Amino acid sequence: MAENDTLLVEHRTTSNAPPLEDPLTLDALLHPLSKDDFLRLHFRQRCVVIRGGGAERAATLFPAASAGDVEEIVEHTASDRVMAWVRTGGTVRTMDGLPPSRGTTARSIDVDDPRNAIALHQAGHALYCRAPPAIEETLVNALLKETSLGLPPLRDAGPLAGRGEVEMFCARKGHVTAWHSDFQENFTIQLRGRKRWRLAHRREAHPLRGETPHFADDSVLWDQAKSRAL
Repeated sequence: MAENDTLLVEHRTTSNAPPLEDPLTLDALLHPLSKDDFLRLHFRQRCVVIRGGGAERAATLFPAASAGDVEEIVEHTASDRVMAWVRTGGTVRTMDGLPPSRGTTARSIDVDDPRNAIALHQAGHALYCRAPPAIEETLVNALLKETSLGLPPLRDAGPLAGRGEVEMFCARKGHVTAWHSDFQENFTIQLRGRKRWRLAHRREAHPLRGETPHFADDSVLWDQAKSRAL
């Protein structure tokens, strides 16, 4: 298969990999893959997986998450409230050309009280919120600069500035997120546990909105469909 058709490339980090710390660089994040090779060969073309060392290398940037402290995460999030993904058990619409999803529909619930968010997490539901403000500002600006996204590549620096956020996803064993696609570029750091990813080529080269048929709210799916028709 030609490289241009390859969906996924993998590397394994080595014992001399640098820690992930401020200021973050793509060379450190993607070690042993170089920033230049990543941007030239893979960025916006395919998925890149770097295996090994996630929690240990990221402990400086994400001390609470690396230690599995969900209470600390929800107490210091930059989000106004925490989102809980509550599974509703409905059948997810199959995205064109993909096998049936293993997940079920979910409803996102905004939770104002961190204690209620923790209770939902303990009951087996996933939580979703932004990282603390200092972490978010550090990482978003670093990655905007490293990838040259936005003019200038800084948050809140004008109408053409890059945008982004750092989101924390705290799932429990058995949680399955159905087939979906996002509109933004994603850099994911797996801090704890195990997670299986299923990947497919996206339909739009530059999507305006994500495609998330796993949400029980049909209005979300309708808005996404309209944006794809533009």
